[in-house]
Amino acid sequence: MSKQYLALSSDIYNALLTAAQKSGLSPENWIASQLILHLNSPSITPLSQKLERLIGAINSQEQPIHSRRNTPFGEAVAAKLEKQGLRRP
Repeated sequence: MSKQYLALSSDIYNALLTAAQKSGLSPENWIASQLILHLNSPSITPLSQKLERLIGAINSQEQPIHSRRNTPFGEAVAAKLEKQGLRRP
């Protein structure tokens, strides 16, 4: 395999060298590992975007939008809780 050379500023090279040493890799292998990670998952979505529509506040003063459905399991749990003095609103 032929070798290619890249010109980097001292700051960039030092940052590359530090990152590579922390990972226990040579600068060349560190760049290769980063490229492989990027190529294997090109559409990495930041966690903040994934959670964007899932995080919010609950206003306990408002009536729930959904309607409760009675199921045999739910009724059994409700009966046990009722024996303990807890009731559904």
